[in-house]
Amino acid sequence: MVSIADFVDVALYTVKRIEINDKVNFKTFKKDREVEIEKIDKGLFNVSENGFNRKVFLNLHEKDLKRTLKYLQKKEFPKSNKLWYKIIRTKK
Repeated sequence: MVSIADFVDVALYTVKRIEINDKVNFKTFKKDREVEIEKIDKGLFNVSENGFNRKVFLNLHEKDLKRTLKYLQKKEFPKSNKLWYKIIRTKK
């Protein structure tokens, strides 16, 4: 579990260290809303929002990723204090 205050920092730290095509998933405590980040290339990411709205942000660079995560934090997790955190590895 991750504190909501650390959401953006943990997400950015993790996506830099995962392999290409791996994903990082964040869910609310009730697991009814989620944000999933997929690394598609070095420095390029796809973000999918599944909760209040369903939206996909494609081909984001690191700077755009940080801005998008801050936006999604306010929108998807407005009253959350803790988030479930999971790394989804692709099978080779």
